[in-house]
Amino acid sequence: MCVRTDGWRLVFSPILFMAIVVTSFFTYMTTLGHPVPLWGMPGKVNDMKVIAIELVEPKAIYVWGYNGGDEPIAVVLPWDQEQAKEAYEAQGEAGEAGVPLVMGWSEGEYVFHPAPVEPLPEKE
Repeated sequence: MCVRTDGWRLVFSPILFMAIVVTSFFTYMTTLGHPVPLWGMPGKVNDMKVIAIELVEPKAIYVWGYNGGDEPIAVVLPWDQEQAKEAYEAQGEAGEAGVPLVMGWSEGEYVFHPAPVEPLPEKE
């Protein structure tokens, strides 16, 4: 018995195989809690409450936080000296103000900033 390898099977089989490989790779990464790269997904993380940041100088910026869900997610950004400096300074500002650090999408890149301070309730 021979499997036919002509026509649409010749084109569709490699495409299906690559789709399965890519899907399996991302499923594996997210299931085991590995940081997910954000390249190719601009704006996916918006106003994420940051729990922790780790700056690994020649490699990447690792960020853990809540992105609107009940469970934290881990993401990785490519290393950028300016972005790392911005994240470090924003983390210090957020700590001084006593508010959480937020990571958002603005003007084509991810930015870090302290969350806005909520006003106190009015006295009655």
